[in-house]
Amino acid sequence: MKHLILTSFLFAFATFNSNAQSRENKKIVQFSSKSEKLTEATGWEQNKETGKWIENKNVIADRKCPSYWVSQASQSFSWMQFATITNGQTEYYVFLYERLGGEYKYPNIREDWETDLRTYFFILTPTEYENIKTQIDLKSGENIKVTSNKSSHISDRYKSLGEEHLYNNENLLAKITNTIEDTGISETSFILNSQVIDGQEVVRFRLPEIVFSSEDYIKTKYFEVKSTDFKTIFTRLKEIEYAKLKEIEYANYGEEEKIYDAPIMTRAERMPVFPGECQEIANAKDQDQCTQGKIINFVQSNTDYPEIAKENGFQGKVFLTFIVDENGNVGNVEILKGIHKSLDDSATKAVMKLPKFTPASQRGKPVKIKYTIPVNFRAR
Repeated sequence: MKHLILTSFLFAFATFNSNAQSRENKKIVQFSSKSEKLTEATGWEQNKETGKWIENKNVIADRKCPSYWVSQASQSFSWMQFATITNGQTEYYVFLYERLGGEYKYPNIREDWETDLRTYFFILTPTEYENIKTQIDLKSGENIKVTSNKSSHISDRYKSLGEEHLYNNENLLAKITNTIEDTGISETSFILNSQVIDGQEVVRFRLPEIVFSSEDYIKTKYFEVKSTDFKTIFTRLKEIEYAKLKEIEYANYGEEEKIYDAPIMTRAERMPVFPGECQEIANAKDQDQCTQGKIINFVQSNTDYPEIAKENGFQGKVFLTFIVDENGNVGNVEILKGIHKSLDDSATKAVMKLPKFTPASQRGKPVKIKYTIPVNFRAR
């Protein structure tokens, strides 16, 4: 009988103990950086009836769009920017934009349109983000298309209910977290291209939308903005991005240490310096210009034009990227746009001959810098 009572007690204690759990709020991702906001682009659409191109500020429409109609145009915005977040060990880039939206109060009879404010997000991987930046610099006119099943939005439609309906940063981040953890089935695509029109470098794009329609629409319906203005949402990240150094914690013989993994950037307070005369220049901007010129001259003069390429008439520009690491060493050469394997290999070998640089730094911390350069092959 005593054994039965003791067994029952232990079972009850074990059951109670296994069910005793502390309450912890769900961890929500946080923005680690945000770019500057782009607040103006020209929307262009060709009217099917008249054939005329119609221009609107921040709206794509086939006729002049009055302010009261903007909320019914899905391709419209008031601002857009990029942000970075980290979910666990995974980093993401988030394309954000705000626009007016709305719904009919009585949708069946399409009566009483009610306007609301919305923030949309479209999540990319670091590789996709870097590819967009690189392709924009090429100005090829070819479409750059990124597809994602991690996109959604929040609105202020029911903000009077409070809590999760409030239109604020906290609920935006919660929605982003849930979207990452519970990926949807439907996909949206962000499509853009970069080209030179009438001597001016421009970017044309459409806001993320259903996949099957984007490539057809961008031919006659798109936003257009100067490349220099569009690049602000890529390159002018605020200090928190530049200061960011990923801390990797690890156990070493029982002792916990922290090491730094230098981030890869395209710009820094102090850029890499080519050895020699560039190191004698005091002004950082002039020093960077000297270095860029030296890189191009060095690579071009150390590039061999393979006989097989000459015989077959292969010529043109090979576009590639490489990284100057936190120690000043050159590596990670990648071909962005090649011509022929013989020329691609020749350009890669020339880059790998670059000497050791004075490394870049941001806020006193060493960083890696990614360069994109062309290597020219012309038959003489």
